[in-house]
Amino acid sequence: YNSLPVNFATGQSLASTPLFRDALLALSLHCKPLTRQRVMALLRSPYVLGTDFADSPAGLNLLQAVFSLGTDPIDWADWLHCVSRCAPASVLAEALGVGKPEPSPLGEQSLVQWAEVIRAQLSQWGWPARRALDSMEYQQLGRFEASLDQLIGLANMTGAVSYERALSLWQAVLEDTVFQPKTEPTDLQV
Repeated sequence: YNSLPVNFATGQSLASTPLFRDALLALSLHCKPLTRQRVMALLRSPYVLGTDFADSPAGLNLLQAVFSLGTDPIDWADWLHCVSRCAPASVLAEALGVGKPEPSPLGEQSLVQWAEVIRAQLSQWGWPARRALDSMEYQQLGRFEASLDQLIGLANMTGAVSYERALSLWQAVLEDTVFQPKTEPTDLQV
């Protein structure tokens, strides 16, 4: 948007913006098959692991270890082993709980409780890890709490749900939320 010579006034779903797309990726690691493509997207995300992790020695070693497994999707235990071996002191290892006892299953909870879990997990990931957000990213981040409020608003219709269901409902809320950045007015409007 900022590099266009005109004011391009169109919107996109909040879920498709890189900031929220990467947040959903980090939150759904346990819920969906862990493929090489998803691992690469996670390691390269400036919003989840920062702008330098993918090119760091730990990131490069981790990527090489994942590819050397030769399986796709990647077994969760193999993934944790690769992370503990290649990046034991990283935000990734901390967020995944590498070296800690396996967390107990959370079962079904209300969307109010899941909204708190989402907040806590994203905080543990350090999201958004990229500290120098540009204007559009800052505007997107400003929609975070409102999106969780919309998720909580669905609680009367859903009752207690699983974590996977709560994430899919939050993703649906984000997909239904059209984000249109505020840009400076210019002579040409599209």
